[in-house]
Amino acid sequence: MNLILIGYRASGKTSTGKRLSGLLRRPFYDTDALIRQQTGKTVKGIVLEEGWPAFREAEKAVITGLASQEGAVIALGGGALLDPANVEVLKPRGLFIWLRAEMETIQERLKGDRANSEQRPPLQPQGNGEEEEILSRRIPAYRALADLAIDTTGRSIEAVAGEILARLEKLRPTVPACSGPRSGSKRSMSGHFARSSRVSAAVSSTTTTACWALTRSTRSWARNRNPA
Repeated sequence: MNLILIGYRASGKTSTGKRLSGLLRRPFYDTDALIRQQTGKTVKGIVLEEGWPAFREAEKAVITGLASQEGAVIALGGGALLDPANVEVLKPRGLFIWLRAEMETIQERLKGDRANSEQRPPLQPQGNGEEEEILSRRIPAYRALADLAIDTTGRSIEAVAGEILARLEKLRPTVPACSGPRSGSKRSMSGHFARSSRVSAAVSSTTTTACWALTRSTRSWARNRNPA
């Protein structure tokens, strides 16, 4: 199962994804970063030179390549899920986690990100007020796809990652295959995420080792959050 982070730009997908990757010992992929690696251009460079359609095609190629991954943490570009083809290739092995934030928080983060103006082009020609308008159009798509929704407003990356782990733990009933660390068997986690048959199918190939890492990380976060 892949943990796929979705949401608007500056919602915390990359930072949270890196933290989850470390906690769960899973590989992390950022689609915008992969596009830069494969094309040698920033998102802004591609859009300014070739237009948004060229960027979306490059994005689709990257996502298609990631679709065969198993057990990864993936941060999607904010508009990637607007293409149904991207969703369809990721859905069989993915659990979608929507990171959301208040518009004021998003705007503050974008202003505070020095690399933002260099890496990210305006989403609309006029630029002014674009975030609020575009976010309002995208929210229904994020909400419809999300298996989990996490508010990142005013919160640290550590707190956001911790809540994700705790929420995932709640989706999983206590099962012997996950009750002990490193049991040595590779019993399936199928059924642990009982929210939908799609989610259950997505986790069916995840091993006990990954389950142990998830449980251990969640408990560690809980202890740090609520010390005895």
